Amino acid sequence: MRFKMYDSMRNVRDIAADISVCEMRNLLSEFRTHCAINESAYEYNHFQNWIKKYHGVVIKKYTPDAVTRIDM
Repeated sequence: MRFKMYDSMRNVRDIAADISVCEMRNLLSEFRTHCAINESAYEYNHFQNWIKKYHGVVIKKYTPDAVTRIDM
């Protein structure tokens, strides 16, 4: 699924991950708790590494399917 993630500085990241919106919200909530308990940074790059390590979810930059030209 495609997501637009806004950080606290209102920067936007257009990303894709193979999870639902509800799952993403739950994981962000869990990550926020993780950061509070461990006194670690609540940042996008940290989240991207955390979600891959603990949940096996790969977040990648969204790129629309490339169009390939074929001449006949």
